[in-house]
Amino acid sequence: MSKDNTAGSARLLALNVAHYPSKYDELPLDETLGMIDMGKPNAVQLQLMASGMEVFVGVLGCAVSGIEELRH
Repeated sequence: MSKDNTAGSARLLALNVAHYPSKYDELPLDETLGMIDMGKPNAVQLQLMASGMEVFVGVLGCAVSGIEELRH
């Protein structure tokens, strides 16, 4: 992945993180960091992780599209 693609991915992720508090309230960072090492998440935590993964996959898709455009 190029430096530009990495920077673009970081900007998209930053925008999503910045958008969260405007829509839902402050990002519960302590709770979020606590989920990193948990063994068995509850339903709310699973939904939060699934939503986060959707954003992450979208950003990765944008980065990969940029790589594919460079190849053609």
